[in-house]
Amino acid sequence: PTPGRDTMLQQLREQATATPRRRRLLKVAAVLLALWVLLSLFAWLAGPRLITSLAVDFVDRELGHRLQVGELAVNPLKLAVTVRDLALSEPGGAGILSFRELVVDVDVTTLVRGMVVLDEFRLADLLLNIERLEADRFNFSLLAQRLAERATPEDDSGPTVHFLVRHTAVSNAAFRFADHTKQPLFESWMRPINLSMEDLTSRPEREAPYDIVRKMRASVLVL
Repeated sequence: PTPGRDTMLQQLREQATATPRRRRLLKVAAVLLALWVLLSLFAWLAGPRLITSLAVDFVDRELGHRLQVGELAVNPLKLAVTVRDLALSEPGGAGILSFRELVVDVDVTTLVRGMVVLDEFRLADLLLNIERLEADRFNFSLLAQRLAERATPEDDSGPTVHFLVRHTAVSNAAFRFADHTKQPLFESWMRPINLSMEDLTSRPEREAPYDIVRKMRASVLVL
């Protein structure tokens, strides 16, 4: 046989060997793509209802409080979560916290760096209601007690996960404080509270654990 023919035969043998390997790789890629599509559809369609149901049940059963969620939307492609019309109340029905809309947009490209980066954190129409019922009891005392009972000791041996929030916006928030130990009832409001921050971050190279850079705008009216 001639050298040219030997070379051609060798190339044909290599192609014959590579073809099954290439087919296996394509099958694996197709399976992974199909799984990703199914998980995305689940997160988009069924996931929000399941998460909402589990959260409402957990708050009721484990924390002894009521949680209402008007809508939970998940965008699996952007890892963006939107929560609308959430309300947390005492067992008797008095409200503790509520908001109209919360938007959290995660930068998926930074998850592999060991740092949580949010492109946006936007909170609209937050209402925080704090009431002093007795000398040493507040409307959130039971909730704080239940959370403390479930808390686990912190483990400082593991790596620290840092965060960066590129844009933070709180609009039309309100804070109410009422003291039922005073007669007549003492009541104070702070509203509206508007806050805008850029690049809120905790980074290891900084001297302080938290750093706000670029700009911060806030406005509060006390009534």
